Amino acid sequence: MAEIDKLAYEYYQAPGVAEGWSRAAGLLPTEELLLDEFAPVLANARVLDIGVGPGRTTPGISSRCRHYIGIDYAERMLLPCRSRFPDADLLLCDARRLAFRNEAFDVVLFLYNALDDACHADRLAILSDIKRVLRVGGLLMFACHNTDGGIYPPQNATDLVNHLAKKQLEVRTQDYSILNDSSSHYTLLTYYMTAEQQVRQLWQGGFARASARGLDGRELRPGETSKDRSLHYIAWKDSD
Repeated sequence: MAEIDKLAYEYYQAPGVAEGWSRAAGLLPTEELLLDEFAPVLANARVLDIGVGPGRTTPGISSRCRHYIGIDYAERMLLPCRSRFPDADLLLCDARRLAFRNEAFDVVLFLYNALDDACHADRLAILSDIKRVLRVGGLLMFACHNTDGGIYPPQNATDLVNHLAKKQLEVRTQDYSILNDSSSHYTLLTYYMTAEQQVRQLWQGGFARASARGLDGRELRPGETSKDRSLHYIAWKDSD
């Protein structure tokens, strides 16, 4: 297991983390904008919500679609969700190996930058398996960190010590970076891309009509950069 994956999984399984995340409630403004925009697609859709955690997105998405399935790979994160939404279809499942048949879903969502917890090889495997479980014409929507948005420097001694310990594990390539940012007080590694790099990755992965959206929901023009710290992406499966 790559260091980025190992650190993320240990963090999500640590006592108290799920309880802390459980305090977050409701969809983010950008999520609301995009889900409203694609409401006609969602209305009669079978939707897979990846990285559901304690269930922040569960009521807002399940109320918009025909059938909802939420998954997470960390049992501790999923427990509060099952407790809060006992009637929801919630499964322990790793996005690297989705336990669903081909073309099982009309829409796949991977929100709140959760895809950025995976290393490069696993990220490509996740996108490939998402494409497998999407029907032809299906929609993928996800969020990830934006390299052009910058990273906040450590603001105190503890964060600085953590950052210096993890900085040696950073990876920088012409296509992506794996960086130590402020997540969990600089104890984690996070995958970063520019909008142009992420759109290209989606095209190379066989997705069509891929585009980046800013925090205001506006579609970025080809070659346009954004200072938003994270961006949302829309892509479609046009063929197998």
